[in-house]
Amino acid sequence: MLKKKIICPASLFEYIKEIAGNLHGHQIKGIADFVFAVIEQRTAVQAGLAEVFGNPEAAGKRLARLLQNPRMAPKKMSEIVFEQFLRQLPKVGKIRLAFDWTIENKQYLVVISLVRNGRAIPIFWRGYEEQRLKKKMKKIERAMLKRVLRRLKEVVGKRRIILTADRGFADVETFRLLKKEKIGFVIRVK
Repeated sequence: MLKKKIICPASLFEYIKEIAGNLHGHQIKGIADFVFAVIEQRTAVQAGLAEVFGNPEAAGKRLARLLQNPRMAPKKMSEIVFEQFLRQLPKVGKIRLAFDWTIENKQYLVVISLVRNGRAIPIFWRGYEEQRLKKKMKKIERAMLKRVLRRLKEVVGKRRIILTADRGFADVETFRLLKKEKIGFVIRVK
């Protein structure tokens, strides 16, 4: 038995349209529908997302086409999300960031998230295949951190930023970078 199709609210569509910039209408609708599905299902598993729509098989194919569309490049989407984040920052209070790696199979994803109300919301990310990371992981981390901190400092200054990371990020060069940038941080050490 098929579940009743749930319609994405117009406000979410308009929000996605605002941040997506130059994407086409069907791409914006696709993103909005699947963002809504993630919210409804509380999962990012493709089969679970497809259940939100009236025809799960068609929804699965639709999601696959959306994810494989070259105009929807993850790097570009990350830039769009980050720029929107910078425009919506609160005027006062600390900006708490979490820095972490996620690994699935041989795909690595380094993510900087905004910590808000007990949740980490990804604001900037980059994906890498395992072989590309050999002897470059720390350099990639620092380059990403420099880029995000530079832009964030332009908007809120350095005193409001606090970075949290696990012990995998505890190395001398990263500590030097954070001290040089005068960024507050909490990084667990071994």
